[in-house]
This record gives sequence, C-alpha cells and structure tokens, in this order.
Amino acid sequence: MGDLSTLRPGSVVILRCDGEERGLDQRLERPVFPTICEAMGRAPWPGRFLKCDPVQDADRTSSLPWHEIKSLDSALMLGATVVVQLEIGASMPEQLRAIAFPHELTLPVLSRDDIAAMLRACGTPVPDACDETGAAGSSAAADMTYLTTTHLAHIWAGETAAEVFARLDAVEACLHQGMASEALSARTSGSEPSPRLRDIHGLGRARDKLERVVADVEDWKDGALEWPEVGASFLLHGPAGVGKTSVAHAIANEIGGEVIDLSYTTVQAAGHLGKMLAALDAGVERARDTAPAVVLVDEADCLSDRADTSDPHAASYRRSVVNGYLTRLTMLADSPGVVVVLATNHPDQLDPALIRAGRCDHHIALHRPDRTALGLILRDNLGGRAALGLETKAEWTAALDGLAGGTGADAAHLARESIAITRTRIRNSSGSKIVTVEAQDLLAAVHAIEGTDPVTPADPHRMAIHEAGHLVVGHVLNRPAPVRAWLGPRGAGIQAPRVRVYILAAVRDELVSLLAGRAAEMIFCEGVSSGGGDGPTSDLAQATRLASRAAGEWHLIQDDPLPVWQPHDHLTPSQARAMSQLLEDAQTDACRMAETWRADITRVADALMRERDLNAEQLQGLLGQIRHEDTCHVRLVH
Repeated sequence: MGDLSTLRPGSVVILRCDGEERGLDQRLERPVFPTICEAMGRAPWPGRFLKCDPVQDADRTSSLPWHEIKSLDSALMLGATVVVQLEIGASMPEQLRAIAFPHELTLPVLSRDDIAAMLRACGTPVPDACDETGAAGSSAAADMTYLTTTHLAHIWAGETAAEVFARLDAVEACLHQGMASEALSARTSGSEPSPRLRDIHGLGRARDKLERVVADVEDWKDGALEWPEVGASFLLHGPAGVGKTSVAHAIANEIGGEVIDLSYTTVQAAGHLGKMLAALDAGVERARDTAPAVVLVDEADCLSDRADTSDPHAASYRRSVVNGYLTRLTMLADSPGVVVVLATNHPDQLDPALIRAGRCDHHIALHRPDRTALGLILRDNLGGRAALGLETKAEWTAALDGLAGGTGADAAHLARESIAITRTRIRNSSGSKIVTVEAQDLLAAVHAIEGTDPVTPADPHRMAIHEAGHLVVGHVLNRPAPVRAWLGPRGAGIQAPRVRVYILAAVRDELVSLLAGRAAEMIFCEGVSSGGGDGPTSDLAQATRLASRAAGEWHLIQDDPLPVWQPHDHLTPSQARAMSQLLEDAQTDACRMAETWRADITRVADALMRERDLNAEQLQGLLGQIRHEDTCHVRLVH
C-alpha cells in the first residue's frame, strides 16, 4: 500500500489502479480504508470517498463538482481522511494538486493472493489452503480482473475466508465454462456484458421465434442458408417496460453485430426533412457495410398511418417521412446480414405498409412477465448482492406480490431501490461494509415504492371483485379464454386473446364483458370506482369505442341508414342513439349476470387476492366449473 506513516488528520489520499481494473469499488471496501486509518491510529471508516471519472476532452482536467467540494471541505475540517479514487483516464483534480501530494497509492492487479491479503488486512484468518490454485486452474498470482463488481460483491458475502474462496472457485468455474469470453470482452470495453436472449425473462412463446431467427442468421454466416430464407425482420409490440429494445440488443449480441438506431426521433434530430432523410440513408449504409447488424426503429408509432387526415397541416410531412422509411426498409430487407426490429407500444397506429410481410415478417407481442419471470428479473438485477436464502423469505414473496402486473423495468427498479436502501443502512452501522441486500432491505424498498402511489386498504378487494366480474361473465359468454390475471399494488388486469373481426352478437358479448367489472363493483362494493373509466384504455373507453364503431363505422345495426363509411367519432343522431342503446343493454345484462353468478365472482376474487397472479391453468381450474350461457352467437376470431 505504500508508506502511510506521513498521514495526518485531514489528509487526502489519491488512489489509482494498475491497469484496467474491474470491481475496484468492492476492493476498496475491504482493505484500503481500514489500512489507511490503522496507520493513523484511528477507528475504521472515519472519512469520505470521492470518485473522479475520466475526462472526455483531452484538453481538460478533472474537476470535482461543487457538492463534492463542500463534502471534501467538511471532511477535512473534521480531521477525516479523504480517499479520492481516480478512474482509468482521469487526471488529478485541480483542487487537490497541492494537498494530495505525496499520498498517491496504486492498487495491484487483482489476484487470489490479493484477495487473501485483503481478508487478512481486515482481521479475517485465512488458512494456507484457501489462496492456492483455484477450481478453474488459476494460480495464486493469476490476473483476475475479469471479475466484475457484482462477482466480487457475491464473493465478499462469505462469512469466513473458506466460504469466500469457495464462492470464488464457483464463480471462476462458471466463467471459464462459457462466460469468460463475454466478461473479458466487457473488461476491454469498460462495460458490463451485453444481454443475450437467455438473459431476458418473460418472453414466453416469443423466445422460440427469436432464437430460430438467430440460428438462421448463424447458418447464413456459415453459408448454409441464403439470406432471403432467413426472414430477419420483427415488429415487437407490447406495454412499456417489457423489454422490446432489450430484445433488439440481445439479438445484436447473439449475431455478433451492433445496434444501429434509426428511430424517428434520432434521425429527425438531424434537422429538416432533407437532412433527416440523409441521416436515414447514412444509417442504412452503415448497417449494410457492417453486417451482421441490427437496425432498431424504436417508438415506431411515430410513423403513423398516412391515411390519417385528422391533421391536414402535418399530413404532407408525415407522408414524406413514412415513404422515406418505406423505401429504406425495403432496401434493408434485401441487405444480407441486416436484422430489422421495429418496436412500439401502439401497433394499431402504424402505417400498414411498414409492417407488411417482406418488410416486417414476424409480429411478436411481448406481454408483462408473470410471477416466475419477475422473480428471475429481480434476482438477476440484485446480482451477487442478495443475501443467501433471500428468495426463501416471506419478504421475497411480498416483493413479488408488489410486482404483480408489473414489468421487467419495475423489477429492476425494485432491485436498485433495495441496493440503495442497503447502502444507507450500512453507512449508518458500525459493522460490515459489504453491500448485502437483506430481507428487511427488500421489504423497505417495496414499501418505499408503494408509498409513492399508495393504495388504500379497501382497494385490493375492490380491484379483485372488478377483475373477477370480467373473468366470470366473460367465461359465461364463452369469450376467448384468458391466459393470465393479476392483482398488484397499483392496479389489476387480465390478459386474453383479442377478437379481430366482429359481428353484432360478438360486439354485444364483449360490451357486456367490458362492463362486468363495474357491475360487480355495484353489487359487492355498493357503488363503482373511477377505475373503470380512468383513461383511454379503461373499460368505459373501450366499450364506448366499440359501441360507436359498431353503430357507425361498421354499420352493424340492421336499421342503419345508407352505409357510408365515416370515422366512428362522427356519428349521425340515429347512430348515436343506436350506440347508447348498445351500451344501455350491455350494462343491464352485465348487472343481471354479475348477480346470477355472485358466488363464482366471490370465489374467483378470493383466489386472486390470495395468489395475486393467476396463469392460464389456474384460471381454467377456477372458471371451468362454471357453465356457459346458452348462446347462438358465432364469432370470427383471428
């Protein structure tokens, strides 16, 4: 560690690393502060840590932000030791040039010997057998900088030296069996390993199609397939946070290419229409020149239907933009090695020509992950910081209950919040400084997130009754079978196939099913809540659109006047009366059926309250014992 004998209260130590060191933060937590403070005869951890990131502009030097300068000033006035970590490429901050000299330490490259020395520096006995050759064949002095901060956090969580080295051996063996090349590549690039398809949970049946296309691309690279046989173009659609862009990056990592962002907002930033199209052309050429590559068009609903004339001032510009994309996507479809991914939350708003076969061969819906997938995502994002046995705790179950109906992004957020709460806890403790997320930290994170949008105690029961009304009445009417239902802290929902082509009977049944949630609330909760009409995707909004399209745009009412097409929001007086009658009849039927199948709604609601997340098999078990209502309705389902 160098000569620390000259350290005095209020000293500044500059800490560098010998080479491109990974996992530096975890190394600092073990020996550096205790060793410095021991040399000063002070208790461990009395000072401050500051980090200086690399400077992008070679003509500039590092400079500490104002809030860190204030932190530095306060620490020095209290006589604390300040350790300033210089990242690779960072220069000495100008504020420290005089006072830090000559206290500059350099950490050696990480090795098994180094880990043993760090344990001993912290007073942990290390048996001689621990720091010998590891399970993967690495020598005691071998370079181990391929270990990431996450790996080291997991390793340090061992309670004894023997357990620390047992964890190290297991991690080494795993990396050397197939992941070492990814970790080593990430080491040279300075970033974490890119995701692979296997790392993305909750893809469901979409995984098979994605992996098949990736395998076809590999066969093309080997000369076993012609490019037209691959069909490497996708439309990924689903709610925000389900991992659409992550899938694009995973595909790129699988085929060994880069992601080229040709999203509208990206290329439009180049300037007026001419510059925007030039930027689009440049991206197309880059993709063709660097193939294999993935072209990503995110938020593709910006390229809306050219037939939409609701805004005539923007119609000409929109046509030019969409036409520009159409011609470029056709070029990319014929470009060997280029995979095209369009991603959107609103597939119905896209211009149909963009997603026809040939330009976009595979239309894949990504749904909210189920309970199992959410648990895997949470575990992966906690990484090695999770305490041993955390997944068996009641707090883990409570966390998954809180994530019900959420997305992978929600699970990642919960992991980050848990780690942040853990850091706060250890800062305020005098014990171990290893960041290990305990059950109490996870539960505190759940409460912290829920506290930003609290749900009153009565709401979960009301939401369960509401969804049970949809489920039971929909089953009685023989609607398409649901594949999932969930109840979370901020809402509930049902995932089921959609009807694509309607006759009047199917419209009536769907209207009854849409209004059955409100009807169940009326019967069980003595009144309805705002949930059924909250926003453009709510039950009332969907029912209103469906009834207005049936009465106006589709002309399904038999006594309708001359069938001239017009948008569903421009109804004639007679069509408006027909729409109102459809909704009135549906509400009457929904209330009657909710009362008739009252016991079944209670039973399903209780199961939803208990399980929080029901899959297709569980729903079939709950609903299968309910008879279908006699109906002669014939449905045309896509």
